Amino acid sequence: MRKTAVQLIAAITISTMSLQVMAYGGGSGGRGGSPSLTKEQLEQHWNGKAGEQSTPIAGIIAHWKADVCGTLNGQVSDETKCSADSPKMSQ
Repeated sequence: MRKTAVQLIAAITISTMSLQVMAYGGGSGGRGGSPSLTKEQLEQHWNGKAGEQSTPIAGIIAHWKADVCGTLNGQVSDETKCSADSPKMSQ
């Protein structure tokens, strides 16, 4: 009997917490959360130069770094080593 009561209390607590997360958006771009941006979204707005980037997306300005290929947080410093699917090659 006691084990069942503890399980019931645990289930109610978890349900209540889940409802609160859903009400506030859970950080997934909903109300009260942070917008989710993908690597591809940022790389589409690459300015063609290596270094710091500022990209306005979804009502915010995202700050990120790109290498010479336009890859988010990439490490390539020689343009001849950019892969065929990099933002540099798709321009």
